[in-house]
Amino acid sequence: MTSLTSARPEVPTVRPAPRAALFAVAATQFVLMFGAAGVLSSGLGWPQSLDLPAAQALPLIHEQASTVALGYSLYFLSAFLLIPLAVMVGGALKERDGSSAFLSVTVTLGALAGVLKLLGIVRWLVAMPALAASYVSGGEASQATVAVMYDILNNYAGGVGEALGVQLFAGLWTLLVSVVLFRLPRGRVLGTAGLVASALLLAGLTELFGTDLGPVLTVSGVFWQVWLLALGLTFLRARR
Repeated sequence: MTSLTSARPEVPTVRPAPRAALFAVAATQFVLMFGAAGVLSSGLGWPQSLDLPAAQALPLIHEQASTVALGYSLYFLSAFLLIPLAVMVGGALKERDGSSAFLSVTVTLGALAGVLKLLGIVRWLVAMPALAASYVSGGEASQATVAVMYDILNNYAGGVGEALGVQLFAGLWTLLVSVVLFRLPRGRVLGTAGLVASALLLAGLTELFGTDLGPVLTVSGVFWQVWLLALGLTFLRARR
């Protein structure tokens, strides 16, 4: 006769190797993101420089070409790491929670956040340096045309990367991850922090309707990055 002990289902665990890899990706993404912010802030006055008119922004981009290349390369790599991070977090949560359909949606949202953020960043590595060079070397009529192209590209790619990638999809991903965390032992603190982070990210969408949030966008980005690092550290330290 089968004993009750042998019939008891095993509690799923998060294996040490995936936990370490998840933390490594989260930590690397964190370092790259703040490395990019440091480079761009010192060389361009970023993120305030994003609001400069084309007549000021394009000469600055041309003058600081190496800074733009380094800073946005780091930023690009940090955004790329959001894709495997979303997949790894989904796998870790599935082993602990088992809600496969819900977590599949969660992983998809997280991966889309990374992809859309990449599409927004890549303009600074390809299009903007070319526009800056054309603006600096061109005449008055040419500069006016380049300025219009700069504004159009900035508004479109910025909307894709910031509004959709950083705010909408990253906000929804963070929200769904936090919902799962609430169902886990000792996950309520991180889940609560995730709900705050998602609310701050989603609040940024109100700027599409003309709302000026001031420093809220910067605060939301920093808070989310710290939450991501804490998420990776939590899984690294988890035993079960």
